[in-house]
Amino acid sequence: MEYKFTKDDVEIAKKELKIEAEDCDKIKKAILDSGLTIEEKCILAFWKLKSQSSGIFIENLVKEKFLFTNISSSEGNGDFKTNTKKYVECKAGMFNINGTSNIPQCRPYQKIDLYLIYKYDPINDFHFISLCPSDIINNKCKKIISSSHGDKISNKKNKNNEKSIRISYKPSQKIPNAVYKELEKYSVKTFDELSKNENWK
Repeated sequence: MEYKFTKDDVEIAKKELKIEAEDCDKIKKAILDSGLTIEEKCILAFWKLKSQSSGIFIENLVKEKFLFTNISSSEGNGDFKTNTKKYVECKAGMFNINGTSNIPQCRPYQKIDLYLIYKYDPINDFHFISLCPSDIINNKCKKIISSSHGDKISNKKNKNNEKSIRISYKPSQKIPNAVYKELEKYSVKTFDELSKNENWK
């Protein structure tokens, strides 16, 4: 599909963005009340919410499903705590057309036990759900020189730098990268299967 935009499209975009901003809470409530599976709710969140809002919304879906304890951002120990007192950082997003995606704002300096990585590929209708030990993410972060934010000079002085990791499963080429292969070892097909995952315990 080819696109060509004009000033008329800008005006249409303004109106739709305004409606979207005003209806954000209504959309979230409608998704929550839909009675759909958590995977289906995630798809609706990606479709109807902005990327940052959808990530936080999906994180809250997981917390609600498993009755996890919320953690204050000032505590710096991930997004929530399991019933067995393990700290979890949740990263949700989508794969692009090439089967690649970022895991942004990884913080190896924080006390995190597990990473819950959720990625959806709309091209192939593929859900990737992995609950992995934090060492996998932290070890990868140690090999990354650049930081997610700031410049080289300021980052040298700051020991607590956020990192971004790129993963790829490349469905058309069947060539997963090293990080994806590691995450795949801890992957499940559905969120329901997570309740049986030994890493929670």
